[in-house]
Amino acid sequence: MVFLLAGGLAFMALVIPLGFIIPGTLCGMGVARAFDAPLNLKSLTICGLIATTFWVVFAQILGVGLGPGLPWLL
Repeated sequence: MVFLLAGGLAFMALVIPLGFIIPGTLCGMGVARAFDAPLNLKSLTICGLIATTFWVVFAQILGVGLGPGLPWLL
């Protein structure tokens, strides 16, 4: 439960300064760890791909205002 809440709090705290993808990846890793997934490169890669895909589909294709994916992207 702690990892689930920590992931959500990390997302809320970091989404403005770091964009959507990095905090989304950290939040996903917190959720994955809450379900007993190991925190390793594989988890990081999968969560990063999920966060990136979510941002591309919703922000770029559907036009939902999620903000920038990364601070240097529009």
